Amino acid sequence: MRTPDGLFFAPGLRFKDLDIQDSNALANSLTARAEKWFFDPAKLIANSSPFASGVIVVCFIDSAAKFSGMKMPEWLCEAVTNCAKRDPRGNNRTIAVSFKEDVRNGLVHHSRLNRGAEFSLDLEKPLEVVGSVLIVNPLLLLDAVEVRWQRTLDGIRSNSETHQRVAKEVQRVFKVDFQADEAWE
Repeated sequence: MRTPDGLFFAPGLRFKDLDIQDSNALANSLTARAEKWFFDPAKLIANSSPFASGVIVVCFIDSAAKFSGMKMPEWLCEAVTNCAKRDPRGNNRTIAVSFKEDVRNGLVHHSRLNRGAEFSLDLEKPLEVVGSVLIVNPLLLLDAVEVRWQRTLDGIRSNSETHQRVAKEVQRVFKVDFQADEAWE
C-alpha cells in the first residue's frame, strides 16, 4: 500500500524495513499483512456483502497457495478437506478445481462467479456443491483458510527450507515494490 510515508508490505511496515532473512520476522510480517489487509476486512464486510468478502478470501487463497509453493486447488484441499472430493456435477474434477474455475477464474476473468456459483452466509460449510451450483460461505471458508495459513507460518518459523522458499517468493513477487520503496526517500 503506497502512502505519503512510503510503500507498505503490511500496516506499519515498509518494504525497505521488511526482514525476510529472519524467519520469525518474515512470519510475523506475513501474519500482519494477512490479518489486517485480508482477514479483518473480509470479516468486517461479510454481513453487508458476502460477495465482496468472498472476493477478498479468494484473492488471499490465490496468494497463499503461491507462497506455499502449491497450486491453488492443492492448497485449498489442505484447508477444506471435502474439496478433494469429486464434483458431483459429473465434470470429472475435484471440488477444489471447480472452485478455481468457477470462483477464482470467474472473478479474475469475468468479474463474476461462473456456472451459477455464489457466495452465501447461509451455507453451514465452507463450500459445497448444492444441486448444480457451487456455494461458498466466505466466513467459514476464511476460518479454514486461517488454520491452513497458520501451518504455512509455522513452517516458515520452524523449517529453514520453507523459510528460504517463501523468502525467495516474497522477493520475486514484490521485487518492484522493494525497489519503489527504496527510491521513495
